[in-house]
Amino acid sequence: MCNGEQFISPSLKTKLEAYQLCAKDFILTAREQEIVTHISCGHTNREIAESLCISIKTVDNHRTRIMKKLGLNKTAELVRFAVKEGLVI
Repeated sequence: MCNGEQFISPSLKTKLEAYQLCAKDFILTAREQEIVTHISCGHTNREIAESLCISIKTVDNHRTRIMKKLGLNKTAELVRFAVKEGLVI
């Protein structure tokens, strides 16, 4: 502490800021994680909708929001993310 303020080294501050940016961008809701799990298992929107008792349009909206949050363009990229994050059953 210096003058009542906390001190963080510049290198640690940079790493912390980078982590916070990444963590914020990749936070998925529980439902979004559930949708990602189903997608990574190869389920269609219809199959996911039936399994979760929601409409196909809702599944599609979740998929679109997830892809946008993660900055992904292809389902294969989403599956790779799911594997990396341990969301695959």
